[in-house]
Amino acid sequence: MMIKRRKLEAELETERLTLTVDSCARLLGLSRNSCYEGIKRGEIPHIKIGKRILIPRLALEKLLADAGKKPVGG
Repeated sequence: MMIKRRKLEAELETERLTLTVDSCARLLGLSRNSCYEGIKRGEIPHIKIGKRILIPRLALEKLLADAGKKPVGG
């Protein structure tokens, strides 16, 4: 039963448009606190809905894809 639940959670995680702070931290290999700090400093894109902080999956993927690229004219 527990294995089925984990599988379902994993499938939902790949389909969601947003990530929780915990999921984002796990994907980036950061601690939860480091992820919150990155959000606070504006380094990790996020949205707030009520008290929840969510990280848009596409914005995070773009951030990672653009990492290390030199700005044009820079």
